[in-house]
Parts: sequence; structure tokens; C-alpha cells
Amino acid sequence: MSMMIFFYLLPEINMSRAEAAMRTTYPKRFRLSGFIELQYLDFALETDGAGLAEEDRTSIFTQRYSLGLQGYIYDPRLAIFSTRVTYNEDRSWREDDQVSKSLRRDLDYDISATFLPYRPISLDITALKTDTMVESSTVAPVAASALSYGATLKIALRNKPLIRLIYSHFESSSADDANGNETKGDWYNLDVRGYISAIRTRYFLVLAYADFFANGTANSSKNISFDSGTSFKTGQILRTSFTYAETGPSNFMRFSTDVEFSPLKRFRQRYEYTFDRSEEDTFESNVHRTTGRWAYRISDNLFAGASAQFGAGNENAGDSEVSGWSYSVGANASYNKPLTWLIARAHYAFAHSGIRNTLSDDFGEERDKKAQTVHSIGFNVMTKKLKVATAFARYNLFVFNSDEEASLAQSFSSGVAGRGPGRAHWKLSADAQFSKSSTELLDPETDETVVISGNSYGLRAEVGYPFQQGGSVSLSGGYTASETDGSDTKGYYYDLRVFKKIVKNLTFAAWWRETQNSILESGTEIHSRDFDVSLFYKIGNMYFSLDFRYFIQTQASVSTRARSVAFTVRRNL
Repeated sequence: MSMMIFFYLLPEINMSRAEAAMRTTYPKRFRLSGFIELQYLDFALETDGAGLAEEDRTSIFTQRYSLGLQGYIYDPRLAIFSTRVTYNEDRSWREDDQVSKSLRRDLDYDISATFLPYRPISLDITALKTDTMVESSTVAPVAASALSYGATLKIALRNKPLIRLIYSHFESSSADDANGNETKGDWYNLDVRGYISAIRTRYFLVLAYADFFANGTANSSKNISFDSGTSFKTGQILRTSFTYAETGPSNFMRFSTDVEFSPLKRFRQRYEYTFDRSEEDTFESNVHRTTGRWAYRISDNLFAGASAQFGAGNENAGDSEVSGWSYSVGANASYNKPLTWLIARAHYAFAHSGIRNTLSDDFGEERDKKAQTVHSIGFNVMTKKLKVATAFARYNLFVFNSDEEASLAQSFSSGVAGRGPGRAHWKLSADAQFSKSSTELLDPETDETVVISGNSYGLRAEVGYPFQQGGSVSLSGGYTASETDGSDTKGYYYDLRVFKKIVKNLTFAAWWRETQNSILESGTEIHSRDFDVSLFYKIGNMYFSLDFRYFIQTQASVSTRARSVAFTVRRNL
């Protein structure tokens, strides 16, 4: 008790009056919160046609009750707490050949407290217990429970590193525990973060250990991670990172460092090195990667950049070993030209990469090499915001080449968007894509090249009009068509949405969507309609919501219909 009083009276080190005045306001009273929620959901699905006649209907009634209390123990500067009890019950019944019923009950106990919440040394504790019972007319009842609790000691002394010691425990049990399905575990964490002003370095250290049991097997894991960043007076930034993780027989280690030099007028540069090592049983892997990135502003409107990466590594798996290296180089350029009424942009990017591998085993050596090249070109033109409308146009070209595949893709889109008359807003857009890809088969006997081409087109329009007091109505639609190696499809859709406050606390929302898709080669047509309407009413702390949705889809002679109704009542304390 004397130790608790000591910490309670402990003054903050070097705390000024101004800083003390900025503290969080102490809670002055206890606060009770909670809610009662009732929900009924009815769902029906019907399918008929082509010799089918199926109907499925499911109803669910849900009850939720929650009561919580927040306050303090003796004095808010000593301890504050929050506790809550929640009960959830789901009753469902399904009508098919025979009525199937099920019942699920969940009872949650949740408590958390913070001791010395406004002091540099504080302690958080949390606990949560859940009891679950599931009963069904088709299977035996199942009972399960889960328990988790933990504590966090936080030490935040002025001009000292922030230290957090964290412990957490979890365990769950059910009627199947006799079959080895029990789960439990303990986790320990040390979290230290701070700043060393003498060398202008921020650092972050985490040490973690876990001991857990699941599916009849006990295991443990260890994790270490360290990150730091140093800013030199000359403008350079040095970052380092180290990670080590061990779980059972496997472990992984990564070390990386990168340095970013201060800009030299128009030139920027950055270099990075990464080493990865992993082990598991008889498998071992080591990978080194070195990367460089450069950027140069040629003029106010013209930018250029380049990058290069080189990697080398090896893998040992029993009697075989794979060693190799990889490389990649890239370059890009972009140009922006703002005119009086127009903004024009253009960019080009190039990337080339390759890999060389050597496999050594009891059968000798086998060498493999692969390479690929990518080109990307794009143009973008957009008018500046005019009084009536704004127009745009985009074009992109993508070229890919490798040892086994070559492809080319183009895309074009354009549109115009504007406002008026009144508060209305509208948009029209069109797009097209063209692609062609050739792939060489790996079978040396056929030595064939398969060419796949595809084109697609689209046209879309939308218009919206906002009402006063937050209401709105919008209508959108579109047409699409595609051609892929003789398989042609086309379709259209339209979408209508309405949102309106009927009275002060009553809101109405509706949605209607219809789609039509046709596969010309097979003559198949798929037609669907989706309708949704909802009402939301609030009076005081009471909330009422009603949602009705209807969906119908027709394909050939088969018709599928789905309907759902949901009604919810909620009362907040």
C-alpha cells in the first residue's frame, strides 16, 4: 500500500506549469452506457426453370443487450476503469423439407483499468471473457469459452526513452477439447523507442517472446526488431533495420540499410543494401540485394529518373544447391506543360531485368537464364476548370517482351464533366482497350506460338441533382462490348439512386439497377434486376430501420429470385 501511495504522489520530473495545464481533463463522475437492439431478418431464395424447382427460406431473430460503466477508483488520478457486459442471442430457422432450428448465445465480460493514468509511470490491465452456447435441431449442443487478459506497464519519463512492458494471455476451450483442440498462449513484449539528440538518431526496439499450444502441439516464437534513423547536419539520412524471427525449427533474419543524400541542386540519390537469411530443417537460403535510385530535374517541366538493382544468393536443400544472381535497370522521364487553358502531361518508363541460376545436384549442373523488358508510354491532356465543363483525354501504351512471351496493350479514354442547369452535375466518358499477346509453348515437339488478342469498348454517362436538406437523385448508365479471340460479348446497365429526408428524423433511400449481358457466340443472355429501399427513423435515443431488397436474374430458361427484409430497433442508454 505504501508503494502505491508513493507512485500516486510521485511528481513528474521537470514538468512546467504550462505543460501541467495541458493535461487531459480528469473525469468528474461515473458514466453509464449501453444499448438494447432487436433485429429480424427474413431471406428467401427461389430457383425454377429447366427442370429445377427449389425454394429456401431462412429467418433470423437477434437480440443484443449491453451495459457499461466508466468511472474511477477513489480518485481519477489514481485509477480509471471501464467495464461492459454484452449478451447476444441469435435464433434462426430454415424452412426446407423440414424445419431446421438453431440457437446461439454469447455472453461477453469486458473490463479495463489504468492505474496512475496521468503520471509518467502507469499500468493498464485488460480482461475479456466470452461464453458461447450453440444449440441445433440437427446436431448436439456445443459449449465454448474464451478468456484473454493482459497488462501493460508504461514508463514515459521526460527526456528518457518511452518503455512499454506488455504481457497478454489467451485460452479457449470447447466440448472438443478431448480431441486436442484446446488453444492457449502467453505473449511477452518489450517496446523501447526514443531519440538520441547527440547523434540526431531516432530508434525503435521490440523484443517479443510467445509460448503457445494449439491443435495438440506446443510451440514458441522469438522476435527481435530494431529500426533507427539518423539525420546528419549535411542533410543526409541514414536508416538501418534489423529483424530476427524464430518459430520452432525455422528462423528468418533480415538486415537492411539505406542512405539518402541531400539534394545537390537538381540531383537526388539514394542507395540501399538488404541481406535476407532463412533456415528450416535442411533448407537454407541467403540473398543479397543492392539498389540505387537517382532523380534529376532537367527543367521546371522536365524530370528524369533511373534505378538499378543487383542481387545474388544461394539455396541449399538437402543434396541440391541453387546459386545465381539477378539484375534490373530502369529509367523514366516525365514532362508537364501548363498552358493558359490546358494541362498536358507525358511520361515514358523503361525497365529491363534478368536472372541467372545454376542448379547443382547428384545429376550434375543445370543452368537457366531469363530476361524481360517493359516499355510504357503515356499522354494526358486536361482542360483547366472552365465555366461550363472540363474535358480530358488519356492514352497509354504498354509493351512487354520476355523469352517466352510478347505482348502489347493500348488504352484510350476521354470524357467531359460539368455542372448545370442549376445544381445538377453530369459526366460523359468513353474508353477503349486493345491488347495482343503471343506465347511460345514449352513443348519442343509442337514449337507453336499462341496469339491471344482482345479489344473492349465502353461508354458511360451519369447525372445527379442535389435537393435541399441533404437529398439527392442520380442516374447512371453505360454500354460495354468486348472481343477476345472470337468470343464477343456486349451489355448495358443503368442505375438509379434516390436519397431524401421525408421529415426531420425520417430518411428514405432507394436503389434500382438493371443489367443485360449477351455472349454472342453461344447466344446466352443474362438479365438481372436489383432493387433496394430503406427507411431510417430516429426519435430521441431510439433508432428504427427497415430495409427491403429484391433481386431477380434470368439466364436462358432458369430464373433466380432472392428477397430479404430486415427490421432493426435500437435504444441507447
